[in-house]
Amino acid sequence: GKQSQRLQIFLEWLVSHGVDLASDGVEIRESDEHGVGLFALRRLPPGTRLARIPASAILHAGKVHDSEFGKRVLTALVPMGVKILPEELLWLYMVWGRSEQEA
Repeated sequence: GKQSQRLQIFLEWLVSHGVDLASDGVEIRESDEHGVGLFALRRLPPGTRLARIPASAILHAGKVHDSEFGKRVLTALVPMGVKILPEELLWLYMVWGRSEQEA
C-alpha cells in the first residue's frame, strides 16, 4: 500500500537493525481511520510476542553517553562543575541531538 516517506524511512531503519516484523506475523502500516499502527498478518494467540527488537535498535542513556553528542556535552559541563544524570543526557539528546545518526 501507499506509505508516507517518514514511515518508509522508519521501516528501512528497522530492517537495518535486524527487525523482521513479517516473520513475527505483524506489520506496521498506515490506516486512513487510525493512523500508523501494528497489524497482525495472521491469527496471533494471546501471549504471542509481537516483535523482537534488538538492543542495537534501542536508544538508551548508555548509548547516548558513549555517543559523540554525549561526549561533547559532558566535556562542556566538566569545567563548569555541572553533573548531569544519565536520564537528563538522554533527554538532551532527544531534544537537541536527534540529527546525529550514530546513537
